[in-house]
Amino acid sequence: MRETYKSMCPLDCFDNCSLELEVENGIITKVFGDKEHHYTKGFICSKGRKLLERVYSSDRILYPMEKHNGGWRKISWDDAYARITAELKEILAEYGSQAILHLHASGSNGVLKLLSRRFFNCLGGATVTSGGLCWDAGDLAQKLDFGEATSHLPWDLVNSKTILLWGRDPAVTNLHLIPYLKEAASRGAKVIIINPLQVKSRKFACEHIAPKPGTDGALALGMAHHILKERLVDFDFITENVLGFEEYAHMVAEMTPERAAEITGISSQTIRTLAETYATSKPAAIVLGYGLQRYANGVNTVRAIDSLAAITGNIGISGGGVSYNYSAGKRKLLADITGEEYAVNTREIPYPAVGKKVQELTDPPIKAIFCTCSNPVTQLPNTVEVKMAFHEADFVVTLDYTLTDTAEMSDLVLPVTTIFEEEQLVANGMSPFVGYVKPVIPPRGQCKPDSVVFTELAEQMGLENFGNKSPREWIEKALNNEKEYKADDFIGTKVNPYLKEVPWEEKDFKTPSGKVELFSEEAEKMGLTALPEYHSQKDLDEYPLTFMTPHPEKALHSQFRHEDSDIYNLPRVYVHPKTAKKYNLRNVNEVVITSPQGEIRALVQVSDYTREDTVVIEEGWWFKEGGNAVNILTSDKYEEAAKQALYYDCKCNLRKVY
Repeated sequence: MRETYKSMCPLDCFDNCSLELEVENGIITKVFGDKEHHYTKGFICSKGRKLLERVYSSDRILYPMEKHNGGWRKISWDDAYARITAELKEILAEYGSQAILHLHASGSNGVLKLLSRRFFNCLGGATVTSGGLCWDAGDLAQKLDFGEATSHLPWDLVNSKTILLWGRDPAVTNLHLIPYLKEAASRGAKVIIINPLQVKSRKFACEHIAPKPGTDGALALGMAHHILKERLVDFDFITENVLGFEEYAHMVAEMTPERAAEITGISSQTIRTLAETYATSKPAAIVLGYGLQRYANGVNTVRAIDSLAAITGNIGISGGGVSYNYSAGKRKLLADITGEEYAVNTREIPYPAVGKKVQELTDPPIKAIFCTCSNPVTQLPNTVEVKMAFHEADFVVTLDYTLTDTAEMSDLVLPVTTIFEEEQLVANGMSPFVGYVKPVIPPRGQCKPDSVVFTELAEQMGLENFGNKSPREWIEKALNNEKEYKADDFIGTKVNPYLKEVPWEEKDFKTPSGKVELFSEEAEKMGLTALPEYHSQKDLDEYPLTFMTPHPEKALHSQFRHEDSDIYNLPRVYVHPKTAKKYNLRNVNEVVITSPQGEIRALVQVSDYTREDTVVIEEGWWFKEGGNAVNILTSDKYEEAAKQALYYDCKCNLRKVY
């Protein structure tokens, strides 16, 4: 008998599609977009379709696995739990809970996956990470500017007359935004892409502007200079709703379009024209990606872009805004179920610098590492240091679907269920949607939901404060925040009820002043500049090229990446034709790419996709498939206030392999 069920994509994505599944005789036969959902509209990307392949993949781990004589052997759950509890009790007795490092990210979203954090909090607290790899600098910027980070709902774009896709490539990362962009264009809106790379979305934009990587803040301030000079500002909005305009105007006076042109590589006339288009063709929307804040000046970059909306009055109006994420709505919807009140002995280290920091810790040292919803060996910056940190740990446990790079370095690998085999509430701060899903098939093999694994471990460890609730009860507890929503309210993927289609219509900014803060005392307290100043980075003569690692179209970070690797097990490096000529390179030449951190090998793809001063490899390549994970090259330096990884502050050079 064939039946159809509703579900939701759990991937860390802007869209979080509503899914429909066909199930026949207990086997999922098809995954497709929910035709009735007003956003998904019946189509999904290749990554969504690969969720089905993951369920039945021959690479999937179906039983607990233990490292044995350099290989792997199956063990029972009882034996796995017995070993974990024995190791943990020994560590707790000798070193205390801070000797345990918990690494958790968003490889697969789900509120119940936070119960892993609850487990370690109930141990008394562990060593955990602060900051992040994805959006933290920009998230902090919008909190400083507006009081919280929130965005216009996607369909409001049809009301825009100008749309700046600033660092966002929806044709690759945000497919369901495209119909609204096309509808806005059909109504006369100008869609302009600002991106160092010739991204796929340029096909439906009217203009593409390619600044030098890391100079977006200078571009924004150069635009602001021209807007102020030509008096294209919204003085009423500024008078009533903006703090620090005079100080800001004084700073911006120094960033002329000519100076911005020298920094960005964009002509001063292009900067003036862009400024006039944005300021005079209202309402104007800015939709931000995350790559532009993965630089040392990342917080101020987003603050500078936010300032454009503030001085032109493009805030709190339909078709306007600076849309970055929906983190504020997620925080309002969900109550904490991680048991933070029990974490009396927590120690934090910056997530981007885990490799070095773990090796430096001595009081106590890290003795055990637990990895959930993440593949840190591949995805964290400075892979060599991360691998060394893992080698030094006495005991490593990973929960995952397959033997990732991180799982390969573990002592125990515990098999977890997919979204189609578990009860879950999916709420992702990148997306406005929330969905409650139930399992449509039984777990394959002996796979268990993360929440069940940690509930059973808590029982084994005698952690009475953990609680013994069902998945549904945990979900209801998480939803019992300001209002008491129920899980059933989110069947079929619904918009988070705490989100507004047009944020800040009431001008109710959550900053200390109650206004948009161009001058922020809070920023100063964090060690940032009060104004969104631009500071250039030093060039390195030995490493003249910028190395960028954008998101691939067919993979999500390291997920699904290995399925697209080829017989060479080498990534493709995109090199501009003029750069290729300078280095005497042709297609499929093998090159060594070097940075201050290390080197990898790649095959050349000559393309005008990138600038002359930049080379590109898509992120996510696995270390174990040829040893060419891109993060061997990236630095573990981070933006201090947000603890944001600086992936794109990476300089490199090329050497042809003869």
